[in-house]
Formats: sequence, structure tokens, C-alpha cells
Amino acid sequence: MGTPLEDKIKADEKAAVEKAAAVVGAQAVADAVAKVATDAVDAAKASAGKAILDMVVRGTPGGKFEIRGTGFSSGGSVLIGGVAQETFEWGNEYIRGKLDANVKSGEVVVQIDKDTKRIGYLKV
Repeated sequence: MGTPLEDKIKADEKAAVEKAAAVVGAQAVADAVAKVATDAVDAAKASAGKAILDMVVRGTPGGKFEIRGTGFSSGGSVLIGGVAQETFEWGNEYIRGKLDANVKSGEVVVQIDKDTKRIGYLKV
């Protein structure tokens, strides 16, 4: 052991080193938590744009459309932007009809009955 002054200096140095180590450790934990949170947000953003759709919709405004999927039953309504579209043929796996001339890209809802609907997306 050294003098009381030397012992105090060594104790102060040890405390400073331990404090610095604690800060570095705490920062590493904070960085890891931030990375996990950022990765989770990025994954949520990526999956938000990938909605699971029940059907494939093809057509052009003012022209014919075709919807392919399953479980359409034998009738119902095809709504684009909340507006019903004219249908010519309706089968369990397809629907054909004519789109209004002013139809825009957006969600397509096939309302089969009050409790059953299928959702798709039309890109024009």
C-alpha cells in the first residue's frame, strides 16, 4: 500500500475506468435495442405494402375486366372505389364485366353476400 494520497488517486482512477466501462456497456445495449427497433419498423413498413389479396384483377377504364380467384359463388357485386361495376359472367373462379370509363387504380371488393367479400387491387 502507498500513502493515503496514492491510495485515493488509485481508487479514483479505478472508479473512472469502471464508470467509463459502464458507459460503453450501456451505449452498446442502447445501440442494440435501437437496431432491433429500427429493424422491426422497417419490416413492418415492408410488409404493409404487401397486403394479401384474394384475387387478381385486370382491366382498363371503359373496357372489359376480368377477376380471377376462388369462392366467388354465383353472384354478387364488384365494387371499385365503392362504385358497382357491370358484370357479364360470374363463376366460382372468375368474374368478367365492363369497367366504368372513370375508374382509377385502387381496391376492388367483390361482395358475395353481406358476410362474404374478396379483396383485390386494380392498377390502371
